Amino acid sequence: MTWMVADWESNFEIAQSRRRPTGRMSWVAMPTRHDSRGYRRLIRGDGGVQHFAAWVAIVQVAARCHLRGVLADDRGIGLTVSDLEAMTDIPAAVFDTAIPVLIDIGWLVVSRSDRAPTGVGEEYDYKTRQDRTDKTEQDRTASSPATPYSTRVGCNEAWGKIPKNRQTGVGRFRQLWATIVGDDGVDPDTITAAIVAYYLSPDGLSNYYRTPHRLLEDRVWEENPAAWERQEGRSTTATIGDADAAFDQAQHKETKV
Repeated sequence: MTWMVADWESNFEIAQSRRRPTGRMSWVAMPTRHDSRGYRRLIRGDGGVQHFAAWVAIVQVAARCHLRGVLADDRGIGLTVSDLEAMTDIPAAVFDTAIPVLIDIGWLVVSRSDRAPTGVGEEYDYKTRQDRTDKTEQDRTASSPATPYSTRVGCNEAWGKIPKNRQTGVGRFRQLWATIVGDDGVDPDTITAAIVAYYLSPDGLSNYYRTPHRLLEDRVWEENPAAWERQEGRSTTATIGDADAAFDQAQHKETKV
């Protein structure tokens, strides 16, 4: 069984951390609201203060995990309450009572596996998150259903194949990836191959290249690569310097008039 922090991307990642889409963090940004229904159910319940302390520790541990937000080691094997005790010095008994509550209020999601899901036929328990989606099992790809874990792994791998001087807008890229791969069921390898091919094309190498998240918005994997050879109304060999020179020349003509 592997625990995952629900909505990790939207709740615990900020612009600074998104610059490092993979790898452990030495800090984590946490929401400061104390008026949500989940918080009130947690803090007002039996042992609420201890359970909230356990929650903070869980988030901090999740920020240091190989895949942030997933309580698993580098091999994908889920952490146990004993592991959490060893890492935080909070007694395992506290986590034992806190985790069921955190799952019930929807702050944790649980995988029914000793290993973090790989996306190949593993069953996921979304009973606490049913209010977030209208998808049914029939809507998902039968042969290889995407899980939050596999979706994020695929996203990180795709991002790593984008040229570093093109890596902008990672937050928006990850949001779109989660929707396209996780919800729509588009094959991540198809998307990644199209992105790589685009950035090797004349259009992708030019100064007028499309950003990574724009490629997802445009559904680049459905485009004809021949269209990347030359965009209508612009030359892929034009440079920003050419545009600046043209602007300076126009200003000079106006001055002479």
